Amino acid sequence: MYRIKYRKLENITNKVSGNKEENTLERGLKRKQLNQLIRENEKFVRTDKNLQIKIDKYQRKDIPNLKYEVQKRTGLLSQLEKTVNQINLNFEALEKEKTALSSKNLAELTEIENKYKEVIEQKAAEFSQIFEKQQNAWREKIEELRNMPPEDELINQINNLKHTLSSTEQNLEDKIAKNDNDLILYKQKLQVSFSEYKKKNSTSLEELQSQSKNLESTMAELQNIKTEKNSQLRTLAEEQSELERIVMDKQLQVDKLNAEIEPVENKIKEYQNSFVLLKNDIEGMKIKAIDNEQQYNEVYDTLGEELSRRRRLLNSITELKGCARLFANIIEDEISEKLIVNYSDESIEDMKNHKTYKFTKLIQNFSHQNKDLFKEDLHVYIDFCLKRRENFNLFSVGSSNIPNTFEKLLAFFKNNYFDKFVITLQYVMLSDNADSQDLLSNNKDGGKDVEIKLKIEESTISLGSTLITLDEITDKLQIKKKYSQLNHQNGIGLSKFQFFCLQDIEPIPIDFYFIEIYQPSIYPILKRSTGTESNLNSPLEIVLKKIFHDTKSAFVFQIDHSAEVYDILKLSSHLSFIRNPKGK
Repeated sequence: MYRIKYRKLENITNKVSGNKEENTLERGLKRKQLNQLIRENEKFVRTDKNLQIKIDKYQRKDIPNLKYEVQKRTGLLSQLEKTVNQINLNFEALEKEKTALSSKNLAELTEIENKYKEVIEQKAAEFSQIFEKQQNAWREKIEELRNMPPEDELINQINNLKHTLSSTEQNLEDKIAKNDNDLILYKQKLQVSFSEYKKKNSTSLEELQSQSKNLESTMAELQNIKTEKNSQLRTLAEEQSELERIVMDKQLQVDKLNAEIEPVENKIKEYQNSFVLLKNDIEGMKIKAIDNEQQYNEVYDTLGEELSRRRRLLNSITELKGCARLFANIIEDEISEKLIVNYSDESIEDMKNHKTYKFTKLIQNFSHQNKDLFKEDLHVYIDFCLKRRENFNLFSVGSSNIPNTFEKLLAFFKNNYFDKFVITLQYVMLSDNADSQDLLSNNKDGGKDVEIKLKIEESTISLGSTLITLDEITDKLQIKKKYSQLNHQNGIGLSKFQFFCLQDIEPIPIDFYFIEIYQPSIYPILKRSTGTESNLNSPLEIVLKKIFHDTKSAFVFQIDHSAEVYDILKLSSHLSFIRNPKGK
C-alpha cells in the first residue's frame, strides 16, 4: 500500500515538472498538494518502519514462543489422549473379565443348585409320602388299640366274672340246701302238726285243704326261684365263654399287630438312617456352598475394589472435562415403555422423539425407596469434593416429591462423615410466589413456619434460618412432615450443609447445597439461571445463579413413568453444557 502511494507521488511530481508553462496560481496549488503528499509519504514511511520493527520482533521472539507453546500443548493433548485410550482399553478388558467371572460363577452356582436340588426334593417327597402313609396307618391302628380295653383289664373282668359266678353258684347251692332243709323241717313240722291235729281232732277239713294249697303255691314259688337261678347260671356260663372267646380274639389281634409293627419299625429305622445320610449329604453340600460363596465373595470384593477404582477414575476424567455431573435415577418397575435404557454407554433413548440423552452415570433402582442412591458414584463425588475442600452442590430433580431422599442423605452423612467432620444444617423452602419458610423452625404456635432473611454474600449464601448440627435431629417425623410440603409448594427445597474438619485448628467450612426441585414450573427457572444473561427476573434465578457460580454442580434426575419425564430429559440435555467454576 505504501509503495503504491509513493508511485502516485512520483507521477504527480513528473506531471508538475512537465507543466511549468501553466499559470502561477495553478502551480501554487499543485505545490501545496505536492508538499502535503510529501508529508503524508514521510508519515507513511515512519509508520512502515515501526511496523517492520514490530514484525521483526514478533518473528524473532513471540512467534517461536507461541510455536513452542502450541507444540507443548499438542504433546500434552496427545499424551492425555493416549492415556484416555489406554484407560478405555483397560476399562473394556476389566468389563469383559467381570462379565466372564460373573457368568462363570452364576453357571457354577446354577449347576450346583440344579444338581442337588432335584435329588433333595425327590428324596424329601418320597420320604414325606411314605412317612405320611405309614403315619396314617399307625394312627388308625393306635386308635383301634385305644378303643379296645387293655389286656389286664379284660383278664380282671374275666376273673371278676368267674368269682361272681362261683359266688352265685355257691349261694344257689346254699339256698337249695337251705330250701331242702327247710322243706324237710317243714314237712316234719307238718307231719307233727298233722299228727297233733289228728290227735286233737280240732282242725277242719277246709283248713287242711287251704294249708295244702298254700304249701303247693310255696312249692311252686320255690320251683320258679330254682328255675330262675338255673337260667342265671346258664347265662353266666355263656357270658364267661363269650368273654374267653373275646380275650382269645384280642390276643390274636395283638399278636397280629405286633407282627405288622415289627417290619414297620424296621422301615422307620431304615428311613431314619437314610435321613441321617441325606442330612450328612446336605451338610456337605452346605459346606461346598459356603466355600463357593466365600470364593464368590473374594471375587466380588476384588471386582468391587476394581469398580471403586474405576469410579474414582471416571470421576477424575469428568473433573478434567470441567462439566457438571449428570446422574439418572432409573426406577426400573415404573419406567415408560417408550424409553430405552442403555447401561453400557450410560444413555437413555427416547423412542417418541428419536433422541438420545447422555449421562455421567445411570443408577438402577427398583422402587421409589432410593435404597442405593448415595452409594457408589455419588459417594465418590462427595468424597472427592470434601477431600479437595471444594464447595459443591447436588440437585434432585423430579416430577413429584421423591420419597426418602432427604432422610437417605442425612443417614449417609451420619454413617460416613461423623468421625471426621462437624456437620451443620439449614433447611428452607424458597418460592417466587410465597414467603420463604424455615423448615427447621420450632414453631409451637401452630401457624406458618418462620420467614427467613436470605442474603447473598461474596462466596456463600446466608440463609438467615435455624442452624442445627446433625446429631441434634431427633424429631424425624416433623422433618418428614415439612419435607412433604415441597410437593404442594411452587418452590424449591434448599438445604445448606457446612462441613467443619475436626483436624483443623481453625476450621474453614466446606459448603454443600442440596436443592430439591419437584415442580415442573421450576424447570424454566433452573434453565434460565444457567445462562449468561445478567438481567435475572426472579429471586430464585438469582439464588440458583449464585450456587452455580460458587460451587461444583451435580444433578440427580428421577426417571419414571410420569408425563414430565420427557421435559426432565430435555432439561438434562441443556444442563450437560454447564461448566464448573475454576478454582472452586
